[in-house]
Amino acid sequence: MPLLSVYNNLIHGYVMSRQTRYDSHKRSELSDIHNRIRKLSAEQPLYKINFDEEAQEYTLTVKEYAMGVAAAVKDLANGEAEGAFSRYAIKSDNPAYVGVEVLEGSDPKKTEDFGVEVEKLSSHQFNVGNMVESKTNSLVSGQYNFKVEIEGNFYSFQFNVSGSNDNRELQTKLADFINKTKVGLRAEVVTDRENGRSGLNLEAKKDGVDFIFTDTKTPEGTNSGIVDFFGLNNVRNKAEKTVAVVDGERIESEDRKIVTSKGLLLDIKRETNGNKVMIRKIADDESVFRKVSEFVRKYNEFINYVKDGALTRRASKKLWYEMNNFFTKEKETLEENGIMYDFAAGEGNLNIDREKMASAVQNGTLEKLFKADSEMTGALLKKLSDVTLNPMEYVDKIVVVYPNTKNNLSYNPYITSLYSGMMYNNYC
Repeated sequence: MPLLSVYNNLIHGYVMSRQTRYDSHKRSELSDIHNRIRKLSAEQPLYKINFDEEAQEYTLTVKEYAMGVAAAVKDLANGEAEGAFSRYAIKSDNPAYVGVEVLEGSDPKKTEDFGVEVEKLSSHQFNVGNMVESKTNSLVSGQYNFKVEIEGNFYSFQFNVSGSNDNRELQTKLADFINKTKVGLRAEVVTDRENGRSGLNLEAKKDGVDFIFTDTKTPEGTNSGIVDFFGLNNVRNKAEKTVAVVDGERIESEDRKIVTSKGLLLDIKRETNGNKVMIRKIADDESVFRKVSEFVRKYNEFINYVKDGALTRRASKKLWYEMNNFFTKEKETLEENGIMYDFAAGEGNLNIDREKMASAVQNGTLEKLFKADSEMTGALLKKLSDVTLNPMEYVDKIVVVYPNTKNNLSYNPYITSLYSGMMYNNYC
C-alpha cells in the first residue's frame, strides 16, 4: 500500500494526541532521540513481522497513548510559573468565622499568612414606631414636611393628610412612600389586631448606617408632626460597624466585608471572642487535582487499550505487565499521596483519593513525587519514552537473526521503529 494511502487509512483508526509544548524539542534532545534509536537498532535482532493494518493501527495508538501520558507527567513536573504546583490559593482556617476571596487582578503569591480577630459585627439600625389606634384619625388635615438624614445625605418629604384617612391608612401610605423613594430604608406596618393598634417600623437596608427623621413643617393648629406622632425616631437597635484587627491593624467597616491591601476580600461572619482566624497561602489543590486527574485519565485509557490488545496479542501482554510492575513497586508511595492503584481487580487502573491528595498537596509530598528530578518521575518518563521510540517491541513477531555483537555495530535505524518507515510524522 502506498505511504500516503497507509497514512490516510490509519489516521481514522487510532487515537491521535493533540500537540503539546512537550512535543517541540531542542537540537540536543533530537540528537539524543536519534542516538537512542541507533542504539536500539544495533542491539536488537532482525524480525519477521506480519504487519497488517490492525498491527499498524495498534502500534501507532500505543505510541500516541504513551506520548499523552508522558505529556501529563511533564505537566505535573513543570516547575515554572504556570505549573500546577506553582499556583496558590488563599484559604481561611475557620471559614465559619472569616471567609476569604481573592479579588480579580490580585496575586496570591504576594500574600503572607496573617491573622484576623473580629471584635464586633456590624448591624443595621432598627426603629420601632409608636403603636396608635388604627381606626382613629389623630392628625390634623394638611401638609406635613419632614426630612431624613442617612449616610450624610438629607432627603426632604412632603406628606398630605386628609380627614378621611385613619391612622392605619396613613401608616400604610407613608410606608409605601418611603419604600418607593429608595433612600436606603425599609418601612413596614405592623398590626396588633387584638388591641386595634398599629405601628410603623423602619430599618436601614445596610449595616453600620445611622438615620434620623426630623419634622420640618406641620399644619397650623398642631405641634405634632409626622415624625413625632408615629415615633419614627424610636431606635430599638443602633447601627454598629464591624471592627476587626487584620494583621495587627484595627479596621472598621460599615458592612461585614473588608478589603485588604493585598487585594483580598474578607467576609466577616462571627465574632472570634479573642481568638484569631488565620488566613493562609496554600498550594492550589484544585489546580493540582485537575492536572493529576488528567494524568490518571490518560494513563487509564492507555493501560485499558493495552489490556484489550493483550487478549489477542501476546506481545501486548508484555507491555501490560511492565506497566503494572512499575506501579506495583510505586504503590505505597502513590497511595500515600492519594493516587490509588489496585492491580488485584485485574485492571491495573489508577484512581484518586481526594482527601489524601489534598493533604499531600498541603504538606508538599505530592509535589516532590512529581518533580522532574524525582526517581519515580524519571523512571516513568524513561519507560514511556522507550514505548514511544519502539512500540514495535509490543507487536507479535518472529526472530530471524540475532546481531553479531563481536563485529562492528551495524545501524539500521528503522528496524526497531518500523512505524517511522511506514509513515513520517513530527514526533521523532
